[in-house]
Amino acid sequence: MPSACLLLRSLLSWKNWCSGVLFGIFESQVGLRFAIVITAILFGGLHVPEYWGAWNHMLLIFFVGLVFSLARGRSGSLAPSVFLHVGYNGSMMIALFLSTQHFRNLDALLGR
Repeated sequence: MPSACLLLRSLLSWKNWCSGVLFGIFESQVGLRFAIVITAILFGGLHVPEYWGAWNHMLLIFFVGLVFSLARGRSGSLAPSVFLHVGYNGSMMIALFLSTQHFRNLDALLGR
């Protein structure tokens, strides 16, 4: 059940509203390229509190947002970017799970 709650939360998140609603507004008013770039910047900006000071991760998140926005722009639908977002987050959780001995050794993240 907690996984379903997390999935529902991510589907209803501000990030998806950004890609869904704002993308459509920017695309119709300014154009597709602007919509792709500005929503990727906004997506990255929404992650600043999580990654403050880890600027290499912020750059990665911007590029991930760019891929999500490109998927939204090419398909005309929010669904591909939502699936990509869920897949990206899921792959990060699997990597964390495997690298910390099934979450039993979180000190491994700190290099201890």
